[in-house]
Formats: sequence, structure tokens, C-alpha cells
Amino acid sequence: MNFDNCDLTELKLRNALKNALSKVDNLLLKFSDGFPKSSSCGGVYPSSGNTDWTQCFWTGILWLSYELTKNSKYLYTVTGLMDSFKERIDKRIALHNHDIGFIFILSTLAGYKVTGDSELRQKSLDAAMHLANRFREKGQFIQLTGEADCEDPASYRLIIDCLMNINLLYWAGEETGDAEFTRRAYAHFKSTVNNVIRPDGSTFQNCTFDKTNGDVVKLWNRQGRDDESCWSRGQAWGVLGIPLTYAYMKNEDIIDTYYKVADYFLDNLPEDKIAYWDHCYTSGSEPRDSSASAIAVCGLLQACRTMPIDEAHRAKYMGAAVEIMNSLIDNYSNTSSDSAEGLISHGTYWYGGDLGIDECTIWGDYFYLEAIMRFLNPEWKKYW
Repeated sequence: MNFDNCDLTELKLRNALKNALSKVDNLLLKFSDGFPKSSSCGGVYPSSGNTDWTQCFWTGILWLSYELTKNSKYLYTVTGLMDSFKERIDKRIALHNHDIGFIFILSTLAGYKVTGDSELRQKSLDAAMHLANRFREKGQFIQLTGEADCEDPASYRLIIDCLMNINLLYWAGEETGDAEFTRRAYAHFKSTVNNVIRPDGSTFQNCTFDKTNGDVVKLWNRQGRDDESCWSRGQAWGVLGIPLTYAYMKNEDIIDTYYKVADYFLDNLPEDKIAYWDHCYTSGSEPRDSSASAIAVCGLLQACRTMPIDEAHRAKYMGAAVEIMNSLIDNYSNTSSDSAEGLISHGTYWYGGDLGIDECTIWGDYFYLEAIMRFLNPEWKKYW
């Protein structure tokens, strides 16, 4: 990146990286053979087994740390953690939902891309096949949770978050030449954007389908304030997920829709550019979700790198990415002297579920580090 005439200097980013790595190093002492939980408690990450959708963000952090530094301590630790993911796909441990994509993109697939390890490649392909089997022809989507014959109609749905999971299928399609992986991923993408994006560019989190004919039954929010609001992290998944699909599919018909989604996110940020947990709030004392803004930075940079957006939007999105990143560094990042264990604070996992409110989130930490990587190394070969 050219840092001329830019408020975000290379020196500032290098210092942010140094502070981030100091936090990673502290976590390394605690989680050399295990995983942090999804969100902190009082700024401290409890330990967790590898049975959720978030353990991959710790391995993703370690892969990024190794790529950024070439320090063997990160490679040694993350390589040791791969056995847990190999076992997880071999034994199908807690893989009953769409997050198979998240789980293996930032563990075995990232590992394969960094090291070329053939076993990690095969485990990633095994995971892609398992994810592809969740595709439902009626509705043309990857089912969020439950089995195809699950009697609970609420399980027959997608959420906007899965725009990230489908990248495992795109990769598998390219890697193997099997177009069925790509077909299912892109069909899911179209079912998502054609249904959850409102005319103003805001998004629903959930879309429930009729099991008998695939018709849309309900559009709603689980993690937003209500069904009429816009959950900020869901919107951020759109800001990043759409250009990731574009990188594979070169689907130029999505560009105008992307403008609406990205502009809505940016136009509903508070003064310091860090999202509240729901976009219906733009001021006041409601909790923030720093992870949403970190995800959005990655999405804006991805769009500027790979999408043929017009110059006005390119300038807007690069400027916004710089503004948001500056605020994350200045106001939300933690240094070695801060008691919070995460790389950034003031995230919110699920406000309505009273889970991880105003805490560090392990995915927020990951995307903050990915954003640093994207700024410092614009040609970085993404894991997604």
C-alpha cells in the first residue's frame, strides 16, 4: 500500500502489529495446546475444547503471526494444533452446521496454503465435501443447522454469516476441478443476497425456507435488536463476503448491490467509526462491536483489491478503511500493559443472549490482525 498522504502510516501499523503480537505471545503461553473460548470474561479468555465454530480463529491468528514474522514458534504451535482439526473432520466432531467453512478455512486450509502440506489439503477437501452435503436443492442453500430430515422447520434456513463458509467450496471447486462444489457455493450466495438484502442495503440475518417447496417463509434477525433492525456484524459479513465471492466468480452484476451494502454499513457508523452491536444505534451508551468494524475493514480492502468498483467508491472505501483502522488502533486495541487478553476490546458476541457483551472476541482479534496484514501486504494470499 502507498502510505503517501495517508493518516495511517506504515510506522503506525508496524507498532500496532508489535502490540498485537505481544498479546498473541501471552496467549501462546496459555493456549499452546488448546484454544481460547469465543469471547473473554472480564477481558480474560477461558479455555475451550475444539467443539465450537470459533477455535479456528486462534489457529488463523497463529498462521497470520507466522506469515507476518516467520518466527518458528507460531508455526510450531499451530502445526501441533492441526491434529485436533484432523480428528474433528475424521470423526465428524460437532460438525452439524454450516460453520464447517469457518472451522477448516482458518485451520487446515490456511495451513495448506502456508506450508503446502498435502495432508492438510486432503482434510480441507474432506471438510468441503461434508459442507457441500448440507446443500438443499429446495431453496438452493446450505442449511444452517440440523440434518436434512430434521423435523424442526426453524432449522431449514440460512444466515448471512455463511457468505464466509462457502469460500471453502469455491476453493475445493478450483482445487479439484469439480464444478459441483462451485455450483452449490454460488447458488447459496445468490439465495442469500437475493433474499436477505433490503432495498436500502441493510440486511436480515436469517432467511427461513419451506422444506416442501423452497419458498421463503420468513426473514428475521436473531442477533439484531429486532426483525426490522440491522445487526452490524451480519452487515459486516456482507461487506466482506460479497467481494470474496467476486474474487472467485467475477460476478459483476453484484457491484451495485455491494455499493448499497457497504454504504449502509459506513453511513450508519458513529463518530469514531466503530459499530454499535446493531446499526439502529449510532450514538449513546449501547455496547459496540469492534469485531464488526474489523471485518468491514477487511471487506473494504478486498473490494478495492479485486472488484472493478468505480473511482468514487474506491476512494470512499479506502478512506473509510483507513479511518476505521485508525480508530481501532487508537481506541480499541490493547497493548502489553493492558489487562485484557485480546488484541482488541469492546466486542459483542450476542447481545440478546447476554453473551460476550463489551468483551474481546477471538474473531475480532483475528480480523484485526488480518486487517493489519492486508494493509502491510496488499498482495497477501488470502485464506478465504
